[in-house]
Amino acid sequence: MAARRPLRRRAASAGRGRLSRAGPSRGKGSDLAEGDAPSWGPLDWFALSPALVLAALGIMFVLAPRAGAALFGLPAPEGDALGYLRAIGIRDLAFGGYVLALAWLAGRRAAGIVLAITVLIPASDLLLILTIRGFASPLHLMLHAASGLYVGLAAVILLRRGPERMPWR
Repeated sequence: MAARRPLRRRAASAGRGRLSRAGPSRGKGSDLAEGDAPSWGPLDWFALSPALVLAALGIMFVLAPRAGAALFGLPAPEGDALGYLRAIGIRDLAFGGYVLALAWLAGRRAAGIVLAITVLIPASDLLLILTIRGFASPLHLMLHAASGLYVGLAAVILLRRGPERMPWR
């Protein structure tokens, strides 16, 4: 038998509180009655899509490292150094899994915080491309900038929607 979470009083905007094992929540429908499952809608899944994209990029870097390097905006290294691209791919794949696991096990807030910190990755990628290639590759610069905005938006969505865990947990 699984251990049950203790009941916690949930603060509501009207000043009343309800007891729930789902944990605190924000926004519309935040007053979950005992036993109600937290709601995860399309906006939540959109917010988790950067984790899926990161995992897909990881697979690309593992299976086709030269294509991954071209998409990134830098030439692929030659010889044994090509192994670094596969290592990057494995890390991207694992990181995508971390974000999904956090959303499942710890909730929106934990996944949102990790995604907010993750904005450092596309920001540093953009600076790296800018430092090495300058403005010679505007498409790659825009790709990394758009990635940063996408991940940042996903983080904001998850952080604003509350801490609930995925409903199947």
